[in-house]
Amino acid sequence: MVARTLKTWGIPYQSGNPDMPHSMDYKCLECGWNYASVNHYDDVVGCAVLNKPEYGMLEGTKKVAIMIIECPECFSKFWIHMMQNTTEFIMENSTNWPED
Repeated sequence: MVARTLKTWGIPYQSGNPDMPHSMDYKCLECGWNYASVNHYDDVVGCAVLNKPEYGMLEGTKKVAIMIIECPECFSKFWIHMMQNTTEFIMENSTNWPED
């Protein structure tokens, strides 16, 4: 298995960037494609580690990163918060995630 750690990489996250909006429901704001509908690990094109993890809505969960997603339908980019367990799964399965 390839060794990977949680780190900032790829297309940079910039707060308030109108060309890369936040998607609250994991959908592309341009065409409506849904990131959460299937496993699209390789549509993650960047990650920004949160300096202070935020606790999620479910007990025991915490947001640890912001993932930059590139829509495979219209190629626009958007970002979503990612929980720790999902982030670990993406790190293990994405061929885009840089190796240590």
